[in-house]
Amino acid sequence: MPCTFREILRLETLPKVDYIKGLQRFGLVSKDVLNPKSRNSMQLKPKNDLSDGFAWRCNRSGCKVVRSLRNGTWCSKSKLTLREIMLSTYMWCRKYTQQLVIHETGIRSEAVVNRFNFCGEVSTEIVGREKVVLGGPGRIVQIDERMFGKRKYNRGSRKKIRQWVFSGIENDSNKCFLVKVDERDARTLVALIKKFILPGTTIYIDCRKAYDRLKEKGYEHLTVNHSVTFVDGEVHTNKIEGLWRHVKRSFPQCRRTKDLLDSYLSEFMWRRLRSDRPCIFEAFLLDAAKVYVPYG
Repeated sequence: MPCTFREILRLETLPKVDYIKGLQRFGLVSKDVLNPKSRNSMQLKPKNDLSDGFAWRCNRSGCKVVRSLRNGTWCSKSKLTLREIMLSTYMWCRKYTQQLVIHETGIRSEAVVNRFNFCGEVSTEIVGREKVVLGGPGRIVQIDERMFGKRKYNRGSRKKIRQWVFSGIENDSNKCFLVKVDERDARTLVALIKKFILPGTTIYIDCRKAYDRLKEKGYEHLTVNHSVTFVDGEVHTNKIEGLWRHVKRSFPQCRRTKDLLDSYLSEFMWRRLRSDRPCIFEAFLLDAAKVYVPYG
């Protein structure tokens, strides 16, 4: 699978049938489709269609049943061509801005927004399926809460995101979790720690009463007083401070809305989960095939 923009552009020269075969290898398009009425096998045959150029047709003589190539697939509701879908998806994976995608591809802005939202939905679904659990005996996890959308010096718009987010990150890996919280009381935070962090973990945290019950829950916790310093001997929260900076930089520079915060956080976690893959684009296509299983 191509992992550079130059290699993606080379795909544009492929015949449509080879392009479709490539999607089939990733499980993004069905390989075998049955006639929904007769249950006979259907074949992929050329169709006078400016978009895909092929459709499923019944093998039975005289049968005129035709099914779209896109039925049940990740692009079933898109009006873009398959090439445009692949190109815009690659650009999302490589963190192109929506404005740059519109400029470079000529795809209309509404279609680009919809495609980016679709990619965000896939990442959200995958993060929900692959439960992130950190720590364990002998391991260290740093945790903290942060307000997103807080205005500095009372400047800026009041319509920005204003939401508390609770997070944790392992000391020796990129594994992390990010979750919205409306309350930062002991009951809420301890429940989230039990959900995302294994017992026996050593937790580095700020000095807050909400965390006083951790020891009785099977966690060793060491504190740092953030009003004084971020480092106290070997105990520090430097890594999670760095995580907050990366998270905020990953957000779009404009049109930040509170209702999309879950999508922003899920996309960030998904990219962390797939950071060990050689090609982020290939990783996304495989995940999209898990979420949108084409039916025959």
